[in-house]
Amino acid sequence: MSSVDTIAPSTASPQNSPDEEGGIFAQIVKNNPLPIALVVPETGELIDVNIAGCKLTGYTHSELLGKKGHELGIWPNVQQWRNIRAELTGGGGSCTRELTLRTRSGADIDVLASFEMLERNGAPCMLIILNDITERKRMELALHERTAALSEHVKELQCLFWITNLLQTRSAETRQVLQTVSEQIPLGWWKPEETWARITYNDIQYTDESTPADMTPNMTQTITVGADAVGRIEIFTDESEASSPFRGDKQILLATIARLLGDYLERERAGDALSESRRRYEQLIQNAPLGIVVFDRNGHVTITNSTAQSLLQLSGNTALSSIHDPFFVQTQLSSVISECIEKRQHNVVEVSYNRGHDDFGRLRVHLTPICQEDGVLASVQAMFEDVTQHRESERQQNHRQKLEAVGELAAGIAHEINTPIQFIGDNIHFLQDAFQDLMRLLDFYHRSVYELAPSADHPSVHALEQLITDLDLQYLVEEIPNAIIHSLDGVARVADIVSAMRTFAHPATDVKVPVDINQALTNTLTVTRNEYKYIANAEVDFDASLPLVPCDPGEINQVFLNIIVNAAYAIAEKGPLSAEQDRGLITLRTRRQGNEAMIAIEDTGVGIAQEDINRVFDPFFTTKPVGKGTGQGLSIVHSIVVQKHQGRIELESVKGKGTTFMIYLPLEDAQNHTAKV
Repeated sequence: MSSVDTIAPSTASPQNSPDEEGGIFAQIVKNNPLPIALVVPETGELIDVNIAGCKLTGYTHSELLGKKGHELGIWPNVQQWRNIRAELTGGGGSCTRELTLRTRSGADIDVLASFEMLERNGAPCMLIILNDITERKRMELALHERTAALSEHVKELQCLFWITNLLQTRSAETRQVLQTVSEQIPLGWWKPEETWARITYNDIQYTDESTPADMTPNMTQTITVGADAVGRIEIFTDESEASSPFRGDKQILLATIARLLGDYLERERAGDALSESRRRYEQLIQNAPLGIVVFDRNGHVTITNSTAQSLLQLSGNTALSSIHDPFFVQTQLSSVISECIEKRQHNVVEVSYNRGHDDFGRLRVHLTPICQEDGVLASVQAMFEDVTQHRESERQQNHRQKLEAVGELAAGIAHEINTPIQFIGDNIHFLQDAFQDLMRLLDFYHRSVYELAPSADHPSVHALEQLITDLDLQYLVEEIPNAIIHSLDGVARVADIVSAMRTFAHPATDVKVPVDINQALTNTLTVTRNEYKYIANAEVDFDASLPLVPCDPGEINQVFLNIIVNAAYAIAEKGPLSAEQDRGLITLRTRRQGNEAMIAIEDTGVGIAQEDINRVFDPFFTTKPVGKGTGQGLSIVHSIVVQKHQGRIELESVKGKGTTFMIYLPLEDAQNHTAKV
């Protein structure tokens, strides 16, 4: 047992008197915020109490000194005091207990009391330190109540979760769902083992087999679909449950379950219509004329219709999975779709794609972001449209318009050149005739000088001979006629070119007219001479009896021009010429074969590889280096001959030796035309 003077600060000397010791205790405990008291263990008489102790009990210091706590009513449980005293005097030394004290006003307060045995002036005493825990106990009670309420809410939420999950999963019939819900509802009540639920729908009751038959429902809630009451839910439980503080919450829970059931039954009623609508939607997507592919926000493919499968040449075992598939990477659509996902902007692009066997076509792709109501991107819809034929038609139309414009320009230029060329030709003919006359006059003058002069030494004779020498008259006499002949030949060639241009630039029409194919080939050779004159010779083998062929002059001239230019290019591909015998040869032949006119254009160029022969007429296919060819020339040839003139075209080629194009045009109605174009 310790001495009471150990409580005081160590400033006192060992010789302090008992009164001094009391002063030390007063200094320590007087202003302590915790209630502190000294009590005689045997009697319970209060020796001293600090200010906080008086305030806690409501008594004054004088009212407490020398009094016993149980006599004042501060300590209503006398037996509890006796037990603590017995424990401490029996050698326990100290202990802590939660007690209930009563104040002077009669209010009960909860305290945490610490007891410790001490010595004071050689006699035992008990030190009591109190801590008011009334507020803490109140908060603990409130927490307990809140915990109980939270536990109930958790049960309610679990019940709602189970029921909601069940109602959202359409894996069972309606009657099975209603039966299961009736068995799940009690799990959200205070005492599930003493609670039952019964659901009535279409005059059929769904409940657990253990539901008491003689019980009266404590709670009832109507199930509605729209504005119609279609059933009800009844709860059976004992009286304590029915009168519990959570009854209001349970009524809300029951109303929520009834609303969920109403929504479920409404969905079930609309289920057939929804299934039919979905079936029609899927059928619409699958049978849409446009290819449709839908991507999620991560770029993964979620929907692909049959048109897209066919359009993109996908087999049954091949499926698009994401924007990183080879098709999207090769067509550079991956970056475009990623940009659409990121920026959520509509976009329309055209790409070239391989339709198989290096057959390239054109796709127009419409990219549309699909967002949810909150603006979050849900998916991106890509619609694919094959515009290869459309672009080919546009290209041909543009080409035709360009040819018409060039033809009109060439015809105008040819007309403008034709008139001055005629002047030049006429003047050169005049100069040729005049020069012959001047030569006769000059010869006469020369003979006359020698006849009239007295002698060869006459000054006039010497002057004439000197002038003839200075002017190199013999050279002029010999070369001027040659210059005139060459000029006339050049003028004739210009006239031929102008005539060929005027004929070649004949505007395209929708009406076929009879055309002299031999003359058309001659004109084309004249116009294209600059393409082959340095690398090849041209030979013709025409059938003079070939009748006029009904066709479009402008377009058929375009066919001949494209093939002859290709022939010149094929010959040039063999490399530079080393001798005259290395020059290539372009041969043009015409024949009548039955009811067709056959036109053969043969070259001695590099030829075409066998694997490329079946593709030379495909749009955009070319064997020329990048920048040298567009892959459109022979495509136009095929379109003009086959589609517009109902003819046919054949091709023979040997790699390294040359190529022959054979064009067959029908002669029908040719005998009905008498004019020649």
